[in-house]
Amino acid sequence: IRTFIALVMQGDSTMEARRQLFERQKKQIEDQIAALEHTKQVLEFKCWFYETAEQLGSSQAVSDLKDEEMPAAMAEIRSELRGEKSQKKQAI
Repeated sequence: IRTFIALVMQGDSTMEARRQLFERQKKQIEDQIAALEHTKQVLEFKCWFYETAEQLGSSQAVSDLKDEEMPAAMAEIRSELRGEKSQKKQAI
C-alpha cells in the first residue's frame, strides 16, 4: 500500500508502475489460489480413501485398487502423490 500511495503521489507518470504493481499482486493471489486448490484436491482424495477403506474393511484394499476401479480424479491424485505423474512428465 505504501508503494502504491507513493506512486500515486508522483502523478500520472507512474501509471505503468501502478499497473505492474497490481499485476504482480494478482499473480501472487492466483498462485495462492492454485496451491489451495491443490491442497483441497489432496484432502478430497484422503477423505475418499478413508471412506472407501471403511467400506472395504482395510486401507490396503484401497491401495490395491487399480486406476480403472476408482474415480478418475482420485486415480489422478493418487498417481501424483505416488510421484508417478512427475516421472511421466520427465519422460516426455
